[in-house]
Order: sequence, then structure tokens, then C-alpha cells
Amino acid sequence: MRSFVLTTAGGISLVLATLAAACGGGGGALSLEEYFQELDTIQNEADERFVAQEEESGEPAEDASEEELADYAREAVGETVTIQRDAANAAGDLDPPDEVEGPHNDLVDALQELTDAVQTVVDEIPDTLTMADLEGLYARFDTPELNEPFMAFDEACVALQSIADENEIDVDLECGEDEGDGTGVATPAG
Repeated sequence: MRSFVLTTAGGISLVLATLAAACGGGGGALSLEEYFQELDTIQNEADERFVAQEEESGEPAEDASEEELADYAREAVGETVTIQRDAANAAGDLDPPDEVEGPHNDLVDALQELTDAVQTVVDEIPDTLTMADLEGLYARFDTPELNEPFMAFDEACVALQSIADENEIDVDLECGEDEGDGTGVATPAG
């Protein structure tokens, strides 16, 4: 079974990576090609953060107490929130070229909403969890509060990918390539 971090972050990684990729430095509008180069660079950085997160967290111990399982879940999903929030903040600082301003802003707004929704999941994790509760936590990622901003994010991502394709800019934003239930959060294998 995939680790909790990887399954919660797997699909969100795509969301994050794509939005994080939209985050460049400030200093005036980038050219269209520079913008998409930033997308690619930052997408790779976000992916690396998720891989490192998964490697550090691993799986909870088989004999973990219910308190330890709750702490594990809060830490794992909380780190996902941190990575998402960093991407959203960086994207908010980006001055995109006019050609991508609308979908870029939609992407940023959707990621901020998604991040807030995932933070709500973290905030609602009780003080104790059983292993069944931990696996049941995945159901919390299939809610309108998460689905709606993910769908808005994906629509903006597709719009950005279309702009890149129309301008013959070689970038793959990996839009809509989640492994889960449409939320961008991969679900555990049955």
C-alpha cells in the first residue's frame, strides 16, 4: 500500500507542482516563454519537495498508538498544506504576461481555496485515530470543498497548457493527471 503521505500528496502534488510551476520571481511581467520556463522549473522543485516529504514520513509504525497515528496524519497532511501554501504565495507574487493573466489568476485562486480546504482537514483531525480512521481520512478528500477548487485549478491548468501549445512552447503541465477520485488527491488501493 502506498504511504499516507504519498497518497495524500500524490494527486495534490500535480496540483501543487503545476501551480508552483506558475510561480516565478517578481520584477515585472515575464515573456510568455520565460513564464512557461518558470512553470517547468518550479514544477520540478515542487515534485522534489513531495518526494522528500514522502521519504521522510514513510509509513506509520504498525504498533503506533492512536495518538501517534493522529500526529502522523496531522504532520503528513500539514506538510502538504505548507508546500501548497508556498506555491500559492509565490504564484501570487508573479507578474504573468497578459496572455496568461486570466488563467494564471484562476490557478492561484483555486490553489488558495484548495489549500484552505486541506488545512480544514488537518484542523479537524482528532487527537486519536485508529488505522481504520487513518485510511478513512482519505474520504475527507472527496468533498465539494476540495473537488470544486481542484476542478477550477484543472480548468486553469488546461487553459495555460493550451496557450503554451498554441505558442509552440514545449512544456507539459500534467493537467488532470491525478490518480484518485477527481480531487487531485490519490486514494489508497483497495
